Amino acid sequence: MNKRNKIILTFASLICIFALGAIINNGSNPNSQDTTNPLQGKATDGLAAVQKTAFGILTSKAKTQTQRGKALEHLALANLYVGNMDSVMNILTDCQKNIQEIEAIAEKRILIASLSKSLKPFAENKEIGVLSDPIILALSPPVETKDTETNEVTLDTENPFMTLVNSAKSPESKLLVSQNLTLANLYANNNENAKRFMSSCLEALSAITVHEEKEKLIKSLSLSLTEFAEVTEVNNFIVKLESVKELLKPKQDPALSLIEKIQDPQGQVKVLCDFSVTLMKAGEKEKSNATIEKAQTIIAAIKDKGVQAISLTHLSVAQFNCELKEESKATLSTAIASIKEIEPISEKAVTLNEIIAAIEESGNENDKKLILTQSLGIAKEIQKRSNFMMQQTLSLASQFEEGKERALAIQQIAEAIESSDAGLELANLKFKLGTLFHNGIDLEKNTAQATAWYQKAAQLGHPNA
Repeated sequence: MNKRNKIILTFASLICIFALGAIINNGSNPNSQDTTNPLQGKATDGLAAVQKTAFGILTSKAKTQTQRGKALEHLALANLYVGNMDSVMNILTDCQKNIQEIEAIAEKRILIASLSKSLKPFAENKEIGVLSDPIILALSPPVETKDTETNEVTLDTENPFMTLVNSAKSPESKLLVSQNLTLANLYANNNENAKRFMSSCLEALSAITVHEEKEKLIKSLSLSLTEFAEVTEVNNFIVKLESVKELLKPKQDPALSLIEKIQDPQGQVKVLCDFSVTLMKAGEKEKSNATIEKAQTIIAAIKDKGVQAISLTHLSVAQFNCELKEESKATLSTAIASIKEIEPISEKAVTLNEIIAAIEESGNENDKKLILTQSLGIAKEIQKRSNFMMQQTLSLASQFEEGKERALAIQQIAEAIESSDAGLELANLKFKLGTLFHNGIDLEKNTAQATAWYQKAAQLGHPNA
């Protein structure tokens, strides 16, 4: 290499060294325009400057640096939810400086983890996104920000906070701002001021109309206050939140609450029918009709014809008393049709008795006449069947070879069906028993027994008694 080339190479090397030094100096200068620290920004002015002063006054009341860090964190979040980025940058700088001043490594880690987690939802924001990474947050040096002089500003400390709340553009964001300002004040041991923002939380909640969203926000708010559960103001606030949550629960239909402990479908229908009439008398026609519909739903699921007929009768009476006359008539017709399908005859009689009792509560004379007609028809059917059974039984009894056994069987049959009042056939049977005792045929002659049976036959209208 010749002398000329050596000189050129040496000169170029010197230039590179000078350039590299300049770059290093520029990179280490915290005020350099090319620094990549996300907290570097322009000087704040106006409200942002006042807020930073107010925020500083508030956080200075914290008893420990950890509490101060948490207060600053929630102040940053409150500003983030309304997009007040100038104040956010100033507060995050204070957060980093506070972390650096803490000597205990464990406390540093807690604050770094908490702050980075809180910033995660804002990771897409270019100005603060990288700080959601705890490593970058820990290693990134805080940058001094310049503030406009605020010595002449005389706004009360509370005003910037309320301005922040009022700048929220939706009830949801207002709630989040109020929630974080509540927490910031609690960490700064300013419980009285925290109470003000708790009220703001309730105002915001009242404006949220979607129940699922409101319930979710209430849960989040309650969980965030767990650390301060023993603070009187917080405890009272949580009680209010629980009241709001209770109001979100779907209100139980009063009609359903009446029958929830009744297992018997017939009993459920009776209670609902009575309740529908009460509602109608109170002028609650729509609720009355809705209650009747619930009774109809229960009746539709009943399989037992007897229970169904009685339930339909209760419904018919309720419909009549609720000014549903045509519906009442149709329902009673359905009830009567159900009676005809009931077997055996004894169950039919029992069902009819219950229906008669239900109809007696109705003021509908036509229904009473209709049921009376039905009752007579069933009574005749019962009598007809009883007479037929009696003839069959007597025929069977007459087949006894021993006269004494035959007479005793006839006596037992007569006594068994005596209460049924089966008309002339029963009178004939009693007269025949009297004759057997009177003449001593197949039975020991007994004038007293004969007289008793003759009297019973006479009471039933037997012509020869």
